[in-house]
Amino acid sequence: MIKVIPQYVPREPFFVCVSGGIDSIAAGHWLKFNYHKKSFGVYHFNHWLGSINDEMEESVTKFCVDFDIPLHYSYRTECRYEDISENGLRQWRLDVMKDMGGKFITAHHLNDACENYLSNCFHGNPEYKPIQEFSQFNGFSIYHPFLKTTKQDFIDYANENDLMKYVVEDPTNKDTKYKRNWIRNVIVPEINQRELGLEKIVLKKFYNNQKVID
Repeated sequence: MIKVIPQYVPREPFFVCVSGGIDSIAAGHWLKFNYHKKSFGVYHFNHWLGSINDEMEESVTKFCVDFDIPLHYSYRTECRYEDISENGLRQWRLDVMKDMGGKFITAHHLNDACENYLSNCFHGNPEYKPIQEFSQFNGFSIYHPFLKTTKQDFIDYANENDLMKYVVEDPTNKDTKYKRNWIRNVIVPEINQRELGLEKIVLKKFYNNQKVID
């Protein structure tokens, strides 16, 4: 069941960042039909790194047309952004948001927070909140209202609402040469196999006091 922290769903107008992956597709659909029928736009970033990015844009476009959601998008080539590292692409997206201004929602969820928590631990900073519910920047804001929702919640919602036809998964998400993917695909499954309850630990430590709407 998708859970939203209501104080971190901003007042309209706002954008939902939709990559074409299962999390953001499910989040966009849920906000459209389950949260007071909010009126918002979808923002899609085409990283322009290969044909998979065009497939994602095409899928997001179809999603927005089918559900009557305004679509806005940006291409990395528009600003000739040369740094294609994970941090470089993130900075490009932040620069686009800054230029646009306004409010942006992402579909970061509890499993993402667990991965960030482990990354913080590996850097010697386990006390840092892995993902802030709300971040204010110069000219724009980012909201993370789904931090009590799990990845499986999004998967179940997408299957129940026939959304998988819009989902395009980036194959690089499986490449463990990237630290985040190594944590996600190697470390977290090992922890779960040993039933150490990482999700419950992170939820209780950082987000337990946040009330939710199902």
